[in-house]
Amino acid sequence: KSLESLEEGQLVDGYVVQVTPDQVFVDVGYKSEGKIPIAEFSDVPKVGDMVSVVLVTKENKHGEVIVSKQKADFQQLWKNVRQSYKEKTPVEGTIEKVVKGGYDFGIAMDGDGDRLGIIDANGKYINANEILCLLYYYLVKYKGWRGPVVRNLATTHMLDKIAESFGEKCYEVPVGFKYISSKIDEVDAVLGGESSGGLTVRGHIHGKDSVYAASLFAEMVSVTGKTPSQMLSELQKEFGKFVMVEDDMSFDPSMKSSVQKILLEDKRLPEFSDEIVKVNYEDGCKIYFEDGFVICRFSGTEPLLRIFAESTSAVRAKDYINTIKKFVFE
Repeated sequence: KSLESLEEGQLVDGYVVQVTPDQVFVDVGYKSEGKIPIAEFSDVPKVGDMVSVVLVTKENKHGEVIVSKQKADFQQLWKNVRQSYKEKTPVEGTIEKVVKGGYDFGIAMDGDGDRLGIIDANGKYINANEILCLLYYYLVKYKGWRGPVVRNLATTHMLDKIAESFGEKCYEVPVGFKYISSKIDEVDAVLGGESSGGLTVRGHIHGKDSVYAASLFAEMVSVTGKTPSQMLSELQKEFGKFVMVEDDMSFDPSMKSSVQKILLEDKRLPEFSDEIVKVNYEDGCKIYFEDGFVICRFSGTEPLLRIFAESTSAVRAKDYINTIKKFVFE
């Protein structure tokens, strides 16, 4: 489109024609280039790169075209959010800051109150696996509870290390909270939970309860006098670092039978960079390594192969996932 046919506030594509230490000059097809402060770019562009900008003013009193990369990024962001809302898909984001107020941590719950998310005072996200480990550690070490812990196949193995340190056992069950609740009753476990954010404890309801979990978390911070991040650092120092990576691989529904045959019927496995310790086919295909695992299982609601991997680093965990994906889909 020509500039004359565009309205102010619209997105327009232009090409970088000059980059200075302070400004990026973009040709949007008008008699003068638009100038953009270089601070609006996360990565400094090169001459010839195409960038999307918002046309703020076609011509100011100095005859200049005013465009904004920041406004274009914001428009694209909200376009993606609206699309995700329409398609009911997750939206990824990064916590950039925590507003002032002197709070120790923040709590978020889903609409039906069965999953929990927490950020600490510095805006660091405390994920579901970390919450499980912190609460089990707190209940046993600080409150004196005794007993094992229960997790599903796709939940952190740090729980195994913590349980072992107390002379207890970590029980592994298939994905589905009914299996966790049942095993808690069977072995009189202290706590059971899953990496998707649900948990319960001995003597409480058999379902997931984020209100109770959040209250217990607040109690933990109050009793120990430590921040969540301080406690996590202590756990990592004692039990090692555990990093989980997740990936969903979409595929044509007609391919499901071939994927299932490779992994679950023929039980073929790729060559990994680490030695395989054992394989479990109880719920999908879970491959155990000396200090990590990778599990792939079909989604029950959509054509997705859900892959979870855990290791001592994100790089190793991603390598497990990529090895599975290449083996099955390439």
